[in-house]
Amino acid sequence: MVIAFASGGQALIGAIVARVAGLDVHRKTAGLEIYVVNAYHVKKVPGRRTDISDSEWLAELGRCGLVLPSFIAPKDLRDLQALTRYRQKLVATAASERNRVHKLLDACGIRLGAVVGDIQGKTAKQMVQEIIEGEKTPEEIAKISHGRLRAPDEVLVAALEGQVGDQHRFVLRTLERHLAWLDRELADIEDQIVAAMEPYQEQWHVLVSSTVSTRGS
Repeated sequence: MVIAFASGGQALIGAIVARVAGLDVHRKTAGLEIYVVNAYHVKKVPGRRTDISDSEWLAELGRCGLVLPSFIAPKDLRDLQALTRYRQKLVATAASERNRVHKLLDACGIRLGAVVGDIQGKTAKQMVQEIIEGEKTPEEIAKISHGRLRAPDEVLVAALEGQVGDQHRFVLRTLERHLAWLDRELADIEDQIVAAMEPYQEQWHVLVSSTVSTRGS
């Protein structure tokens, strides 16, 4: 990335450089006004765009007011972003692992997903645990539902009949352990996010309430 200093106290700085070098430090240096510019906006402006003249051209654009500075979040929100991005990754990983459980059961001939609304629900997880243990028959496992599932007993028993080998049980057990760990990690990181959002409670509640009202309409 290129940092171009323009006359008049402006500096155009790439987002990656801003993050690595420390934007707050640069802001206090030599009284410069620092811009983080979206490259897409600059690309729209015709002119010289070679590696050699790029910094000079960006400085010229900044001097003429032809670039718009992007929003730069305060440091505490930028730090919070590390938590929310990691949470996003964990959520995606958990969803992927749940899909693996579903596909593995299907591969064994067990169509549990066809008779339960959520394969990670309380009843379904109990059934999967019994499948992993391998000590009960489909008829016995079906009794776990206690009538909580809409599917008739005979349909549920048929969905639970399959060929589950030791390797399948090992993988299912490993997946369930991983999902339990992910749930614990998500709970911990969400506590950290809530604590970090404490100074922004008012904005948070406005955002949540507006989102709920939009969905309701």
